[in-house]
Amino acid sequence: RLSNLNITVSHTLISPSIPMTVVGIDARELRSTSSQPLHYITNSVTLGGGMAADVILDTSGVSPGTYFLYTSNLNYLSNNEDDFGGIMTEIVIN
Repeated sequence: RLSNLNITVSHTLISPSIPMTVVGIDARELRSTSSQPLHYITNSVTLGGGMAADVILDTSGVSPGTYFLYTSNLNYLSNNEDDFGGIMTEIVIN
């Protein structure tokens, strides 16, 4: 689950090397009114304040290594004066 706990700023999270299947938004599965799944594959998800997205990262066919999930707004990739922090996480595939 990807969550945006900020209430005033939207954030876009990017996974450029690993496809994400979005299966739910705000703890509800994406389904049509006739109950057909509306899941979709993407490499980025934009979340408004207080939103969450349920995603599945499909690592089949992805070479072993370290990959990143991070914000597209580079101003949020640091913790005040310290670089390499903020809205970013590692995904390690062995």
